[in-house]
Formats: sequence, structure tokens, C-alpha cells
Amino acid sequence: MEEPALSRIRRARERLGALWPHRAELPPAARRSVREALRELSRAARELETHWRDDAPTLGPVDDTAPLEAATLEATRLYRRARDALRLRDEVLALVSHDLRNPLNTISICVTLLADTLPRPARTRVVMRRLDLIRRSVAQMDQLIQDLLDAARAEAGRLELVPSELSPGPLLAGAVLTLRPLAAEKSQRLELDVADDVPLVRADRQRITQVVSNLVGNAIKFTPPGGRITVRARRIPAGALICVEDSGSGIAPEDLPHIFDRFWHAQRERRAGAGLGLAIARGIVEAHGGRIWAESSPGRGAKLCFTLPAARRGRREQPMRAPAAARAAVRRGIDAPDSGP
Repeated sequence: MEEPALSRIRRARERLGALWPHRAELPPAARRSVREALRELSRAARELETHWRDDAPTLGPVDDTAPLEAATLEATRLYRRARDALRLRDEVLALVSHDLRNPLNTISICVTLLADTLPRPARTRVVMRRLDLIRRSVAQMDQLIQDLLDAARAEAGRLELVPSELSPGPLLAGAVLTLRPLAAEKSQRLELDVADDVPLVRADRQRITQVVSNLVGNAIKFTPPGGRITVRARRIPAGALICVEDSGSGIAPEDLPHIFDRFWHAQRERRAGAGLGLAIARGIVEAHGGRIWAESSPGRGAKLCFTLPAARRGRREQPMRAPAAARAAVRRGIDAPDSGP
């Protein structure tokens, strides 16, 4: 077999390997086919590499490679099928999200009008509490739809960023001010600690605020009443390091590699939310060229950190899209926690 054919088998094996983290999204028959094709391609590649290195002139005729060519064709077919399925999923998600938002907007408008037009005798505490419950439910549904769309955009490379030169301090202060009422509901202390020498960073203000909100919201969720949550910012050689620390129960070692996976929940925790917040946070951070990771020990709280690149003076800012690495991160979650900056 010619060397270019060996290279094609290697590429087919790599494409199938990239699909393997998405096996939960494939039907059982397709998963079995992908697994079998991966094994066959891996075995064939190893054998070919051995023959090519040790005894290339003794390779059999081209006809002897027919099973390998068939495996390559099957791998390509499965890859295209999975790619088409993912594209169809994104299209359906976009349509369903649009159709869901229309009735939600109607409900929100009607609740607002009802609250404004109710006669004073009807504005009892019970009635107003129920109207507020409807408002909150609509907001939660709208946020879930937005999270699903953000995850799909990041995976497809359509998560557009509008970076600018900004100071992390005011951005973090605004996010903390907005989230303090949520912490106060659980009698938690939400504090901010920004070093004086933190440099300006190049980032999309809205998206980084979303990241901080997701990390702090996660800390509020898993920190007991009376606990403490601290948002810190420090200078590092490449730019800024931002961490969210909490005094909760911590994250088990076996759970750490999965906390940035989409739709993932620790088995011991009560399911709350769709499990997309941390996955979206990672996609946004890596789209900026930064890194995000978690550090924790059971019973000693958790610390989730991310980095942002320092701003470059005189650089003209342009909208940018999430790079391939960020799209892959959203698809696969994380394989292992990073050790730090």
C-alpha cells in the first residue's frame, strides 16, 4: 500500500476518534458501528505502520487492502452521518427555541399588563406573589432557551464576540452587585477582591459578565446558607486571572473532570438547571484565548478560575468568532482538569 493511503487511514481514525465523545447523541447501532470501525482502523494502522517500517517491500498486492479500504469508507460514511445529525439538531433547536419564545413573550406581556391594571382591592399579597412566580418562571424558561442557543452557537463556531479594551475591576463589581440579592436570599456573603495591578484585558464585556454570572451562580447554588463566596482578580504574565471561590462542600475528585461537560450533574446533587452554564463559560473563555479550570477538595470548597489575555495598545478591535479549539471544548467537555495558569 502506498504511504498516502496509510495517511488516509490515520485521518479516518482521527475523525472517528473525534466523534467518540458524542456517542451519547448517536443511536445504539451507530455507536456500535463507530466502536467497531475505530478498533478495525486502529489495528490496521498499527499493522501497516509495522510493515511500512520493517518490511515495506514485502507488502502484499493492493487487493489485500480491500477490507481496510472498506473500513475507511464505512468510517467516512459514519462521520458524515453524525455530522449531518448534529447539523439537523442545531437547526431543530433554533426553530424550537424561536417558537417557544413567542408564547413566553406573550405570557410575560400579559402578566405585566395584569399586574398594572388590577384594581387595588385585588392586589393582595397572594395574588402579587403568584404573578411574581409566573414572571420568574418565564425568565427561567427564557434563560434556558438562551443557554441552549449559546451552547449550539459555540459548538458551531457562531459565537461572535465583540472584544474591547476594558478593566476587570468595574466589570466584576457590576456582576457582583447584580448577584448579591441572590446570595442574600441564602444569607451568603458575596465579596469582591481585585488587586490594584490587574491589567486591562481584551474581552467582550457582555460575554465575560455572562461567564462570571455563571460561575458565581454555580457557587451560590452549592454553597450552604451562611457561606462565603469571593470573586478575585489578579495579574498574571499573560493578562488577568479571575477566580470564584466558595466555602461549600467541594467537588469530588471523580467529578472534577466532568463539571464543564454539557448537561452534566453530580450524582449526589439535586438536579438544578440544564447543566449548561459551565460548558458555556468554557466556550466563551476559550473563544477569548483564555483557559478555565476547577480546583477543589471535598469539604474544603471549590475554586473556579479563568484567564483573559492582556489588551494590546493601539490594536483595532474586530468582531471574532470562537476558534476550533473552543468549539471542540464545548462539544467534549473536559478530559482532565488543568493545573492552573
